[in-house]
Amino acid sequence: MLNPVDQTIKLITTQKQFGSSFIFSGPRGTGKVLTVKQVARELNIKPQDLQSYFSIKPQIIKNKDTVRERQILIDQIRQALDFMRLKSPQSQYKICVIHKAEKMNLEAQNALLKNLEQPKTGNLYFLLTENDSKLLTTIRSRSQKINFSMQAPELIFDFLQKQAPGVELQTLKQSVFLGWGRKKLALKLTQSPSLRQYYQDCLKELSELLSQPEHQRLNLLEQKTKNTHQLLKSIDVWIVFLIAYLETNLTGKNQEYSQLEIPHLNFSQFSLLLNQLVDLRKKIKYTNSSARLASEAVFLQI
Repeated sequence: MLNPVDQTIKLITTQKQFGSSFIFSGPRGTGKVLTVKQVARELNIKPQDLQSYFSIKPQIIKNKDTVRERQILIDQIRQALDFMRLKSPQSQYKICVIHKAEKMNLEAQNALLKNLEQPKTGNLYFLLTENDSKLLTTIRSRSQKINFSMQAPELIFDFLQKQAPGVELQTLKQSVFLGWGRKKLALKLTQSPSLRQYYQDCLKELSELLSQPEHQRLNLLEQKTKNTHQLLKSIDVWIVFLIAYLETNLTGKNQEYSQLEIPHLNFSQFSLLLNQLVDLRKKIKYTNSSARLASEAVFLQI
């Protein structure tokens, strides 16, 4: 089976007379951005080449201790389409990358769709998303979809050996473990001792929230919920860990995840906790719910 880079290159080169749209769908950190950059290099395009490479991301809104992402608006898409209409003197291809494409509002998606219906030769659109079901059916039908998923530890270890030569073996193993099937995250972990420590601390906190007496859990949640942005980052780590942990129990693969020092819960309890954390994240991020009360509702009933 072809890897995502080779698969994409094959699709592009077999459709030379057309512009192409690709949907890269999968969890954050599974290599979608890395793949786009590798594809660009194969086509002799550098991401810093302002005449051949255009990138769109949701705007970030910071407010006290919260950080929110805006929708991708039609003006951003129009700016990208204007860029793609101009011929590049550097390459026969031009690339437009839309990060978190599910954030495009309906108006923005319709503007993009009109362009995909009349593709220009050499124009390549990469829609990176964690949830392609939020894209218009007509956009999906005009795009080649490539799924990205968590990868086996041995594959990520091989990837890190090539991308991070000279890194100590113990650091590589730790980064593979804490990356939980996401090669982009694993690569970042090899480069940052502080990030590795942060992920270890997150796991320790989760263990304490699942095992400590109620009064200690209350104290920990009181401190943890003072900074909503940091709380959301921790919840993201917990969710990914639980997915990896549950997958281990379902498939029998990656047994190193089952050896973590966390309280013994049965499969149903872990599944319930995962769903509750996903709902907790949505409540904190998208509603005015009290982060502390919502978190206590999850961790005090375990």
